[in-house]
Amino acid sequence: MTPTLTSHDLPTRLPLGTRWKRALAVQGASFILSIIFFAITISFFFTGVGTAIIWIGLPILAATLLFAHTYGRLKKKFALWQGASNWDDLPPAPRGKGAWGWMWAALRSPERWRELAYATIGALFDFILAVVAVAVVGFGIGEIIGPFMPWSYSLLEGLTLGGIEISVAEAGASPGNGPLGPLLPTMAARALDFLIGVVTLVISPFVVWACSAAQIGLTRLFLAPSRRAIANRLSKVEQAHQAATSAESSNLSRIERDLHDGPQQRLIRTGLDLATLERRLDSGDTEGARALLSEVRGRNDETIAEIRTLSRGFAPPILADHGLKQAIASLAATCPIPCSVSTDLSGSRPPEAIERAIYFSISESLTNAAKYSAASAVTITVNQNGYGIIAEVRDNGRGGAAVVAGHGLVGLADRLASVGGAVAIASPVGGGTSVRVEVPFR
Repeated sequence: MTPTLTSHDLPTRLPLGTRWKRALAVQGASFILSIIFFAITISFFFTGVGTAIIWIGLPILAATLLFAHTYGRLKKKFALWQGASNWDDLPPAPRGKGAWGWMWAALRSPERWRELAYATIGALFDFILAVVAVAVVGFGIGEIIGPFMPWSYSLLEGLTLGGIEISVAEAGASPGNGPLGPLLPTMAARALDFLIGVVTLVISPFVVWACSAAQIGLTRLFLAPSRRAIANRLSKVEQAHQAATSAESSNLSRIERDLHDGPQQRLIRTGLDLATLERRLDSGDTEGARALLSEVRGRNDETIAEIRTLSRGFAPPILADHGLKQAIASLAATCPIPCSVSTDLSGSRPPEAIERAIYFSISESLTNAAKYSAASAVTITVNQNGYGIIAEVRDNGRGGAAVVAGHGLVGLADRLASVGGAVAIASPVGGGTSVRVEVPFR
């Protein structure tokens, strides 16, 4: 089931005068653009279908889908400019490697074919609605100025429409007769023309706006996600929320257990040793006190190291203060394996939750590489585009990594699921390990 026109599609946030002007401008643009996109899309589509048997038609079809996508984006911008409420875009086509990968991804995407249908069927209806809107305004203006410029009737004389020559005099529209012929005197006919023009112009804003509302509803019908897609997205959001809750609960339980079994016990032992140290000092046993003090110092260093290990699950200040790029550079600088970093984080800064997920994904991957891979080099690549962030950590180690229960990569997958992301691991034996993380912005 696809979305239908509702009251939410009707722009009500703009003043009436602004809505009328923008709607009229959009109808004028649609009058031209819709028929251009319709003609080009239809021509290229049938050309692609006709030559698909010799393979040359496939690139033509892919280019046609891209052209149709452009029309859909343009019409959505028109709708939003008129004050329509925003809606989610259709999901982008899966990106393949190279030109052929992109082509096959576009041809396999149902959303791209919906956009093609809109650029043909929808564009045809857009043209009809634009003709109605422009014709109503043009008719009203013509009826108003016609009585004051009688010579304008003669402009139609001699024109042909569908092979039939137009004769203004035969139609009873001459300056002497008026549009109603000899039934009324000339002045009365002109007054009636003027009155009809005024009434037409008065109602024309509502007609134009009705045509625009119909076009907006048509755009949403073709280009907004279906209710099933929205339901699936909500289901994924709910699963991500449950995964985040589970991961958070597990992390808190782990930290509580580790603090109780590790640093807390050491601190209790340190307190007892300090009491013993005090007694030895009172009894003058300086040698025993010195030995005990050395033991307490060593235990204190172990406690600090363990607390630092436990605090790895908390974001460092550099991430909040300087952003993901600097935080990744800091991780690479502290990694025991030589790291090369390539980051392209153009655009606005991602939400904090996404930055944390990416940061800890890279941190966990570097930790695993240092512990298990026996690698001599690690490459970190992070790219941001309009859809999200893709990060990859690749080493040249022994490979053979596997996701097993209790392994850090399981917690990593749960963390990414909480923000709608996913992780893919490739680790052939002897071929190094690649951890690829994708987190969308929606």
